[in-house]
Amino acid sequence: MKHQFSPKRLIQKALQNEILITTFFSITCFISIFPTLAPITILLLSLNIIFIRRHLIASITFIAVAMINFIFFLCVLNPQTNQDYKELTKIGFHPNFKDCTISDLNYYSKKIEKYKEHLGDFPYSLGHLALDDKKILVTPDLSYIVSNNNGDITYADYYYERISSTKYYLSAVGPDGIPKTLDDILPCISKDEIKKTGLIKFSIRKDSIELQTKKLLQE
Repeated sequence: MKHQFSPKRLIQKALQNEILITTFFSITCFISIFPTLAPITILLLSLNIIFIRRHLIASITFIAVAMINFIFFLCVLNPQTNQDYKELTKIGFHPNFKDCTISDLNYYSKKIEKYKEHLGDFPYSLGHLALDDKKILVTPDLSYIVSNNNGDITYADYYYERISSTKYYLSAVGPDGIPKTLDDILPCISKDEIKKTGLIKFSIRKDSIELQTKKLLQE
């Protein structure tokens, strides 16, 4: 005799399986420590208390844990996250990304110098920068946000100008957001590179200055 499939019968059998119940309960209790998942824990454990009535003391305990975590998330973590995001995406200069910007400028200046070695001239724009038939991907300057339209963020571009076949200017716009001003962020080069570089403005690496000072002291 064949038994007809009954969802109610299946649920009853599942509820009688202690291993299944314990596993599900353990997973539910575990996710209670994650603030964003706390409402799920509260709902499931509340249903357990009302209908299944297993592990009641533990259910009440983990409901309390989930509620504390969720309240902490709503009152402390979430506002702080939102504030950090607003600070991170506000229009203007972001000094925390200055080192990253300098690192990018150093990378592009080296590629520009190699371009000159290969082709005998500097590129007319960063968009023309390519070596061995491979175009160099130029990323935006993360230290300066030009606009933010509901999360659609536009960063400033690095400023590049070919002055002549032997000279060029490369920088980030800096705090004022305007290229070719006193607060521009410049590539860093060593003292040994000064005579070889085509950069018309640059800063000297600190480690290069320290090394030069040590050499002078040793002499």
